[in-house]
Amino acid sequence: MTDTYFQPFGHLQYDWDIRNVRGEDIPFIYSSWLESYASTWDVKKSTFMKEYRYVIDEFLGNSHVLVACKKDEHDVVFGYLVADFVAPIIHYCYVKEVFRKQGIAKSLFKLKVTPTFTITHRTSIAKKILNREAFKDVTYNPFLLFNRGEVHAQN
Repeated sequence: MTDTYFQPFGHLQYDWDIRNVRGEDIPFIYSSWLESYASTWDVKKSTFMKEYRYVIDEFLGNSHVLVACKKDEHDVVFGYLVADFVAPIIHYCYVKEVFRKQGIAKSLFKLKVTPTFTITHRTSIAKKILNREAFKDVTYNPFLLFNRGEVHAQN
């Protein structure tokens, strides 16, 4: 699956495709998610970086991941979306700072997400975006991060 988008950006023009995640994208997804989300937690950064990897493991193992990348150079990643499109739940969306405000995140959302959806992670950028009228029906539910009270036997 590849969808192509174009957006002028100042004097530069970027074309991008949206494709499914590939194995070589995973290190970037972990590092960018951890770095960009760490400041939302009131814990030592080293603790967050070590422990939150397990949460990301769960989402990457049970979600669909779309990647926005440079057209004709799919190794150049602009951003990504981690979601459950059936529910619909957006777990995380990230766009590199240099590529923001070009419509990349919007194109990731529009591809698969209905106007009413739930998010599990909220950064300062997400708060600003979600205050817009277009997102009035979005629900923030961080409790979906947790295992719904199920007890797993330890072997």
